[in-house]
Amino acid sequence: MASQTERDAILDNIEDTLSAIKQGEVYNYTPAKVTREALPFDSVDLFPTICIIDGPESFSYYGKRVVNRFTVLIRCIHKSERGKDYSEKINKMIKDVKYALVQDIERGGHASNTIFGEVQTDEGWLVPLATCELTVIIDYLSLEEHR
Repeated sequence: MASQTERDAILDNIEDTLSAIKQGEVYNYTPAKVTREALPFDSVDLFPTICIIDGPESFSYYGKRVVNRFTVLIRCIHKSERGKDYSEKINKMIKDVKYALVQDIERGGHASNTIFGEVQTDEGWLVPLATCELTVIIDYLSLEEHR
């Protein structure tokens, strides 16, 4: 049986990390659902929901050593009203996800670094939903024969 790929190990680590978020002293919300599916907005009925979506990957070759740069999109979906409530929910979801992921930038030993890219919001277009997407870039090393 083939071993798990680094990509899957990293995605599993992200899923486990975000599933462990519990509202309290450190976090604002407990996710009702964390999934590795890109759910359509109108199918979400548990709030907040966090979707982990694997994206493109680039490779830089240095002899037999390969530096892999893997992009993951973290989509957060919450129920909201317009105005201050919308902005507060977006900002709290971003804070929770970033804080959880920064606790282990090596993704359980499967990566060398975790970098936060941009954050996109729906800008209120999806009310009564408040959504944001965080681009997370994961660097990991591999050997050419193990890719």
